[in-house]
Amino acid sequence: MRVLYLGNSQMVCNCNLPEIVRKLSDSSSDPKAKLEADQVVIGGATMDRLWNDGRPLAAVQAATYAWVLCHEIVYSYGGNGERLRTFGRKFYAEARKKNSRMLFYASGDVEGQRGTHAAMYRDAAELARECGGRVAGGGMAWLQAWAQRPELDFHCPDRAHPSAMGYYLNACVLFAAFTDCAPVGLDAHTLSTADAEFLQRIAWEQYHDDRKNEKG
Repeated sequence: MRVLYLGNSQMVCNCNLPEIVRKLSDSSSDPKAKLEADQVVIGGATMDRLWNDGRPLAAVQAATYAWVLCHEIVYSYGGNGERLRTFGRKFYAEARKKNSRMLFYASGDVEGQRGTHAAMYRDAAELARECGGRVAGGGMAWLQAWAQRPELDFHCPDRAHPSAMGYYLNACVLFAAFTDCAPVGLDAHTLSTADAEFLQRIAWEQYHDDRKNEKG
C-alpha cells in the first residue's frame, strides 16, 4: 500500500513520522499492514502554501497512492479550518483523479495549546466526511493519553514539535488509519515496552473514535 504524506515540520522536526509508521508496518505480520511511503514536507507550510508550492501537487499527480495525507499547520501557528477546507478540497479533487483516498491528519499543537486540539480535529473530520476520506486524530490521542497519564511529555525541547513519544503515538494513530490494523504489539521504536504498549492501546481506541466521527 503506497502512501503520500504532505505536510510541514510537525512531521519531521525531531523524528521522521513516515519512517516510524514504516517501522510499525515492517514489524507487523499482517499483509494488509505493509506500507510504502513518499513525502513532500515543507517547514512552516500552511495548506495554501502546500498547494501553491507545486511540489505536493506534482507528487499527487505523478503516481497512484492508496492514501494521500494532508496536514494543516497547527492552529497556534496560523492554521485554520477555512483554509484546510478550501485547499483540502483542491487536493482531494486531484487525488480522486488518481483513485487515491484522502486522510486528513490533525496533530497535537504546541505546549500550552491543548484547547486547539478539538478544533483541529473537528475541521479535519468534517472534511473527511465531505470527501469520503478519513480523519486521524493525533492530537485527540494525546488528550486521551494525558487523561490517564498526565505526566507524559509529548513535546521536544523546543516545546513546539513532538517528542519521540509524541511522534510515536501519532505514528500509531496513522498506521491504524491507513491499514485498519491494531498497532498493539508492534515495534516500540525508541520507547520502553510498557510505554509503547500504552500508546498503542490509546491509538487503537482513537482509531475507533475516528471511524465514528468521520461518519457524523
